[in-house]
Order: sequence, then C-alpha cells, then structure tokens
Amino acid sequence: MTSLGSNSGSRTRKILIVPILLVLLLAAGLRFYRIDAQSFWNDEGNSVRLAERSLALIVEGSAGDIHPPLYYMILKGWRTILGTSEFAARSLSAVLGVALVLVIFLLGRKLINSVTGLIAALLAAVNPLQVYYSQEARSYILVSLLGAIAVYAAHAIYGKWNESAESQKPKDDIVLWMLVYIVATTAGLYTHYLFPLIILAVNLIVLLSLLGRRLVREAMILVFLNAIALILYIPWISIAFRQLTTWPSSGEMQSVGSALVTVFRTLSLGITVVPQATRIALLGFGFLLALGLMPRKNIRNPQLILLALWLLLPIAIILMLDMLKPAFLKFLLVISPPFCILVARGIGFTLRSGANVRRALLLPTALSLGMMISYNVDALHNLYHDPAYARTDYRGMAQTIQETFRDTDAIILNAPNQWEAFTYYYHDVDRVYPLPLERPAQKESLYSALENIKDKHDRVYCLFWAEQESDPDRLVEHWLDDHGYKARDEWWGDVRFVVYALAEGPAAEPDFEVDVLFGEHIRLEGYSLVSDRLMPDDVIQLTLFWQATETIEERYKVFLHLLSPEGQPISQRDSEPGGGLSLTSTWEPGTTVKDNHGVLVPHDVEPGTYQLVLGLYPLHDPNARLPVVRDGMPVGDTLPISHIVVTSNP
Repeated sequence: MTSLGSNSGSRTRKILIVPILLVLLLAAGLRFYRIDAQSFWNDEGNSVRLAERSLALIVEGSAGDIHPPLYYMILKGWRTILGTSEFAARSLSAVLGVALVLVIFLLGRKLINSVTGLIAALLAAVNPLQVYYSQEARSYILVSLLGAIAVYAAHAIYGKWNESAESQKPKDDIVLWMLVYIVATTAGLYTHYLFPLIILAVNLIVLLSLLGRRLVREAMILVFLNAIALILYIPWISIAFRQLTTWPSSGEMQSVGSALVTVFRTLSLGITVVPQATRIALLGFGFLLALGLMPRKNIRNPQLILLALWLLLPIAIILMLDMLKPAFLKFLLVISPPFCILVARGIGFTLRSGANVRRALLLPTALSLGMMISYNVDALHNLYHDPAYARTDYRGMAQTIQETFRDTDAIILNAPNQWEAFTYYYHDVDRVYPLPLERPAQKESLYSALENIKDKHDRVYCLFWAEQESDPDRLVEHWLDDHGYKARDEWWGDVRFVVYALAEGPAAEPDFEVDVLFGEHIRLEGYSLVSDRLMPDDVIQLTLFWQATETIEERYKVFLHLLSPEGQPISQRDSEPGGGLSLTSTWEPGTTVKDNHGVLVPHDVEPGTYQLVLGLYPLHDPNARLPVVRDGMPVGDTLPISHIVVTSNP
C-alpha cells in the first residue's frame, strides 16, 4: 500500500502542532468534565470490584465474565496509583480517549493528508459516543484505541515495505512496526471478544493489495504476524470460544434499513439523543460521509478501501450475528475512527475541490456542519446534565437506604450481579441478599430463602434489574407481593427501587366488611389494616378485598393518600392491584382479589392524627377518578379508610 498525503513536510508538521494540541486539550476537557458526577452502574461496578482482586483472581473472574482480563489488570494498576474513587477509575478511560483522538489524527494524516487528520481529530474530540465511553470504567475505549493502533501499524509496515521494494533499501523501523502490530493485536484479543473484526478488516485489505501485485512473501509475513498473536492468545482461546458461542442475540429483529439508521445515529451522535429528533442531523452526516467515501482520481485507492472496509465489515458482521440492541451499541466504538476520518475527508473534499465544484458543495457542506455542531452540543449537554440519560444511580439509592435504614431492615438485589456496584457504595453487606442465586431460578430454594429473610426482617428494600435474565417469572416480586406491603416503587434509571413491609402474614379475610362500588363494576368487599398506630418511617399495611361485578376492559390504578388535618396529602401510593401483577383487566367476575398496599409514613412527620383515603382512576388519566358509592349513597371520588395516629414512641 502506498501512502497518500502522508508527507506534508516538516514545515507543515510544525504548523499543525498548535492546532492538534488545542484539539487534544478540548478532548481532555470534554472527557474529564463532570467525570465523577454520576454513580457507577452495574458493569462499572463489576470492573472496579474485579480490579480489586489479585492478578490470579482477575484471570479467574474474567473466565466467567463477558470480557477478557487485560483491561481489569490495567485498571488494577491504575487504581493502585490514583485511588478507588469514581474519578480515579474513570480517568483511565478518559486518558485512553484522548490518546484515541491523537491516533485518529495520525491515521487521517497518514492515510489521507494532514488537514483531514486534523479535522478527523476535532470530530473525534467532540464525538458524543467517544466522550460517553471515555467517561466509563469499561474496556470499550481501550478496544477502539488498540484497533486504531493495529491499523496504523499495518499501514506503516506495508507502506514502508512497498517503498523499500521500490528503492531496494530496507527500512529499519519495519521491525518496530511489526512489534507494535503484534502487541496491539494481542492486547486487543485479551481486551474484547469482538476485536477479531478489526483484525479481519485489516488483513483483508492488506492481503488483497499484496496478492493483487503478487507480493506473496509480504503476504506470508502478515500471516506470520497474526500467527504470533494467535499463539500468544492460545491460553485464552477455549474460554473465548465458549463465550462467543453463548453470546446472547438481541432478540430485537430490525429491518436492514432500520438497523443501519441506528448504527449511523450512534456513530454520529452517540446514545444521549432522542432518536426521532436526529433525522435532519443524520442527513448532514450522511452527506459528508458520502463525500468522504467518494473516490477521486484513483478508484482503487487502497487507503480509501481500507477505511471503508474498516467501517463496513464490522457493521455487516454485527448485523449478521443479530447483536444490534441498545446494550451492544457500544461495540460500534471500534469503527468510530474510520467514521471520523471519512467524514473529515468529506469536509476536505469540499475545501480542496476545484472552484466550480466547491461553489456547488459549499452550501450543503456548511448546512451539514451546522447541524452536526448543533446536535453534538445537544448530545453532550444531555450526557452531562439530563437525568434521563444518566447511568443507574446506585450511589443515590445507597444513600437513600442509609438515611432510613433500621436494624430490622434488609436489602434484596434482584439480579445478584448488582452486588458489585451496590456494595461499592453500601458497605454493610451482612443484610444484603442477592436473589435468586441460580439461573434459572429454583422456586423451592428461592422461596425458602425469602422465608428466612422474612423471619429476620420486617422491611426490605429491593433493587429489581434485568429480571428478564435473572428472574423472568418474577418469582421474587410475586412472593413479596403475596407476603408483604409494597410502599414504594420507582425507577432509578433502569433499576426499579421498591420498599416492602413484611408482616407475619397478610389477612386472608377482611377485618372490616364494607359495600362500596367504584365506578360501575369494581366492588370493595372489605379491608384489613395491620395497625393504625405508627411511627415516622413506618409503613401503613393495608389489604383490600376486591370483586369485579362484570368483565373489566380497562386497567385502573389504586391510589392511597395519607392526609394532614388540613386535608393535604403528606404521603401517597399509586399502583395497579397486586403490586402491578393483578391487573383489573384480568379479574374474573365474582372472584375475590386480595390486594396488599403499603404507604410510607414520612420520616419528618409531626405526631398527630392523619386520615387514610382510597380511590381508583384509569391507568393513563389520574384526573378521571371513579365515583364512589357506599351503601347506595354517592360519597365523592375517595373513600376514607381509617384514621392513622402517628406517635414519637413505639
């Protein structure tokens, strides 16, 4: 492969020093800005806790993990120097992210020209996908960096080799670049199981180039270099094969067109934008990428083919393996470097074209750049400041629990692999229970463990995450809804934070029989209240006994309000019956439905007498409360249940 535009001259290189330094400062600023503002989420928790172990235990743990061990080993050494904070752990990725911007500059300069390299570095510096994963304590930015280095080394080897063949003089640094290629390739294999996609792209273009000119000896050298990397990888091959053959598919079938739009949006704007609002911006990126892929004088330009293959081959394989789901979009980082370089080449195409072509392209290029800048700013703002795009806040959940935790409380983690992230922030692990312990969950042993928890604790905090994998039948939640009173149920990112009060056993029959009709077809037969005398932070424990008089088509929510003497709500609980597991649309007419509810008494409430009231409303319209008829008489849209006395003493 020959090198196009890589010799800009020493004068040009000196001129570029200041701009590239400014770009790297920008990249560092974006990657370190608010780097520790968010909590570690599940996978980051796994990283930092695995990095706490000895090297031998890291290797052992990685054998059952979704990634090989190299990143965890590097993180271990990094945290030994910088400490154990979120900033310390994530700063490794931030530094690697800045290094990736530099390598993209060098690649763009080597493969195209210096101006393209500088523009590509600027695009990479502000690329939301790269910034996002440069602020995450995971291996993805390292994989992308190693891939870019491997591509650079391969081009350096064969570009210089071809120059050597022409001049009949060997280049002394070819051996050095061979070593760089071997190290980068081997390190990539020990970092991520999809790294072979990059190796495949690099090798395919090099072999096509060499064999096309019958340079068989050089082609065999490439085979030799890959063989060395493979030999160094032999200790991990059996583990890699097992992991790759059991990798889950996305389960989300998409058309090719829809999948490509998802890929393109992720590469352009990352994962912190509303997909529906990015279509105009994607037109701009698409226009510049099309210009970047456009050949000029030489339609068989090997540098352009390398970039195109590096970009497109991993996409094709990811789609073929059905791996395009939100959790796997981060794998697209490995093709972010060629994407940035090709878009930069498209911008440069306008700048370096003849006058007539430049005039024709100037307006669409300017509009495309304007859209790119606008949406990049929006995506980065969302990353830093919008809670909707924040990582799961285990730090906040742990702090909330610590503020109200009592000696008789417990914590259930469903699924168990939340343990690492949660216990990074919550250190009293004796009362933290990861359940279920088996996959698939074994009902008998799981229910026995829950009974043991109930015997020791009267309230549990539950963190429900990834139930479709750990507890697809929701056995834990069903048991808790049958044996406890759900007082809180809210989403913290992708984790559901739930609080239950556990009783000796919810009432099987109502303690108070009533005849109350809500709307036309929902009858309340009675209710039971465990106690009407409580303390702050206690949970009001109420069991309702419902019956449908006819088939109910619509879903309704139950609301419970604890009212102050002035009639203002000081606490409330809104939920579909059965903790959301016994929907009104599934009720059989004439069959009694037992429905447990909990209402949390605020921790700062003053002692006094408060009133608990009940009502129902359609799922999607809280303002359309059902009318209440008691003993044949309309009583409004709420039903008083009981007076609750809050005291400061048990």
